Amino acid sequence: MTKERGNGFLIILGAALIVLGILILLPSFLGPLWTPVQLVFNFAASLFWPVVLIVAGVFIIRLATKASTEGNSPMGMSPSMPPAGTRLYRSSKNRMIGGVCGGIADYFNMDPTIIRLITVVIFLLPGISWIAYVLAWIIIPLDRR
Repeated sequence: MTKERGNGFLIILGAALIVLGILILLPSFLGPLWTPVQLVFNFAASLFWPVVLIVAGVFIIRLATKASTEGNSPMGMSPSMPPAGTRLYRSSKNRMIGGVCGGIADYFNMDPTIIRLITVVIFLLPGISWIAYVLAWIIIPLDRR
């Protein structure tokens, strides 16, 4: 049943991306007729990122408080500050690209999927997030264990 939920989510996500792509292409074909629709779309887009950030923050706080009240995390790990003297390394085992997210997850005793999702959301925001990731990839040493 979990796999079916995951597939349903992917179908909804794919459909939303298709609709978003069509909405972005429509001004090219409709020209001046599109202006009122574009105003509504721009207003909705200006609300999208703040809502995404608020929902992500609420989700993370609920995850953290649930883990602290139950004594364990839903992901089997309880996020925590590392002991003094612990060094941050890129993960050599738990890596997708450079091991930065896996290393940060190991450092804070978290599920790396959560760190990766946060990284993807940050990449979608305008700014220097890509440069920060590449710098972290260069600066943080690789875990040789």
